[in-house]
Amino acid sequence: MKYFIAIIVGLFILSDLKSQGLQAYPAKLKCVSVINGSGDITITWTPPIDPNNQFYAYEIFQSNSNLGPYLLISTINTIGTNSFTHIGAGGNTQSRYYFIRTRWGPGGMTASAFSDTLRSIFLSLTGIGGGVAKLNYNDIHIPHLSSSYPQFDIYRNTTNTFPYNFLANTSQYKYNDTVNRLCNGLSYYYYIELKDSSGCSSLSNIANGTFLDNLPPNVPTLDSASVLSNGQTVLGWSASNSPDVAGYIIYQVINGINVPIDTIWGYNNTTYTYTNTTAATNSVQFVVSAIDSCRNVSILSGSQTTLFLKSNYNVCNHSTLLQWNPSTIANSNIKYFIYASENGNPYILIDSTTALSYQYNQLNYNSNYCFFIRAKSSTGITVSSNLICFNAYGSPVPSFAYIRYATVQDTHKVFLAFYVDTTKTSKGIELLRSSDNINFQSIAIIPTSTLQTSYFYTDNSAFINTTKYPYYYKVFILDSCGNRRNLSNTTKTILLKARKDKTLSFTAILDWNDYQGWPTGVNDYYIYRVIDNIREANPRGIVPLGVNTFTDNYSDLYDHQGKIGYLVIAAENNGNPYGFIESSNSNIAYIIDEGDIFIPNAFAPNGVNYEWKPIFQFPNPEDYHLWIYDRWGQVIFSTNDINRAWDGGNYPQGVYVYFIRYKNSRGEYLELKGNITLLR
Repeated sequence: MKYFIAIIVGLFILSDLKSQGLQAYPAKLKCVSVINGSGDITITWTPPIDPNNQFYAYEIFQSNSNLGPYLLISTINTIGTNSFTHIGAGGNTQSRYYFIRTRWGPGGMTASAFSDTLRSIFLSLTGIGGGVAKLNYNDIHIPHLSSSYPQFDIYRNTTNTFPYNFLANTSQYKYNDTVNRLCNGLSYYYYIELKDSSGCSSLSNIANGTFLDNLPPNVPTLDSASVLSNGQTVLGWSASNSPDVAGYIIYQVINGINVPIDTIWGYNNTTYTYTNTTAATNSVQFVVSAIDSCRNVSILSGSQTTLFLKSNYNVCNHSTLLQWNPSTIANSNIKYFIYASENGNPYILIDSTTALSYQYNQLNYNSNYCFFIRAKSSTGITVSSNLICFNAYGSPVPSFAYIRYATVQDTHKVFLAFYVDTTKTSKGIELLRSSDNINFQSIAIIPTSTLQTSYFYTDNSAFINTTKYPYYYKVFILDSCGNRRNLSNTTKTILLKARKDKTLSFTAILDWNDYQGWPTGVNDYYIYRVIDNIREANPRGIVPLGVNTFTDNYSDLYDHQGKIGYLVIAAENNGNPYGFIESSNSNIAYIIDEGDIFIPNAFAPNGVNYEWKPIFQFPNPEDYHLWIYDRWGQVIFSTNDINRAWDGGNYPQGVYVYFIRYKNSRGEYLELKGNITLLR
């Protein structure tokens, strides 16, 4: 606004002066400089040309904000004066804004345009305590004055006495200075100078701070914790990348508490052997931190846990299950190498794995064995586990388990029947499930006995969805020791999909996969409708093995609610070696048909069409509402009975408005409105 006013006033003055043959020139404000200590501010300008000796006075204006208000703080009557010091300006607490105007002619009756507004440089200092002094300051004018030097000069010293030492120059409005930090602190003082080609300079206030070395060093990376054969633990880490590191503190994590156990000095001392460790009997967890010369301690590193190896000797089959906790070396691609020694012979590598367990089945009776695990990352870091040693000291199973059928009972339910050999004792059968016939998951162990041959199980896990996937099942016989032995046949349930034909109305297309698992295969598939959760008595069709699609016209169900279910049942072929003839159900697949709605636009109570109501295909009477309005918006008829019609009552011939709200077969709420013509 100030600039707008200045332009308008300037135009009037310029016009008046031109009419007198005179020209009013403004002074050019060049510098605004803070006098440190007092905070007074000196502004410097270039005097204007006065060819006709018409100069009257300079007017100095000042504001604490760029938006004003601007106050006249001084008038100077000598044209040769080129500076003014604003006493009490407070330039050491914030920026101040100034512009100058020249008055001309008798009594200073006319005035020049305003000069550029200049802002004093205010320097703020942050980062105290962090070792980096962050200087922030402003330009005296935006955009940068053409007469100002392109870069700011930055000065610094530690005594606050002039002269200051030149530090740097930059065209930016901020600068980061990495200072020398002391354990007892050190003060630094800064100011900014912006020179002008006219010869003056704009100086900022002086900002200072005491820089104490309270910045901890960067955290080291603990990369390994390895167990020696004598049970001691060796730690290794990467040195902190901070320049000031005096040593490292080692902690053991005990019940979630970081307990310091030792401090080692020296930047490059990056290994430590802990002799008082329990790594031979359990996993032990460690962290480290760096400490600098001022005793600032870094945050803790990530933890490393020793590999603890344990074994479970199986007397039933002279094997041992080796198990260990995951290695925490910093890499996800970790491989575990298993080493073994028999009867005191040298250790040999017997295998490698990415798993956390290993079943070793080559134990010799009455031999003494020792094992350890070595984990290795793709970066080459290795750690070793503890040693375990034991003596290998010293069962018939059923010959078969057969899955008779697997049939879908519900969206999350599959029912299975099994037939098991009873001539040998076992702990039971272990049932496994898969959705891809590759990755099987153990879901149940069904106990068995020699007194019963047939067993049944309902898989009702919330994790299965029989409307999306077919499921594979198989069982292992578990011997008296609980080991997996003989494997059953693998069954696959039927997944049925139903969809509407895009070209034919009232037509459903069914597709399904073959049932698998019967030795003699499938004889036929029976296709049924399921209406209101009840299977129709007669199938809609029967197709042989190899036909996996069926088309059904359901136009006879036009007055149904539009949700039509289908079921496929597989029937087993004759000749099953165990004497069974079974069947297996698919899931129920639904067709959702919203149908059409016919709404008459006229009726005559005394004619053939003597009443009015909407006609629905696949109607859903739930949450149905109908309102009839007259021309004045009054409700004259309403119902929530989908079968009730309007007979026109005693209302006169004319046009009426209907409004329908209903729920379709998908459960969605819809609204319809329009006009009805009542004819008398």
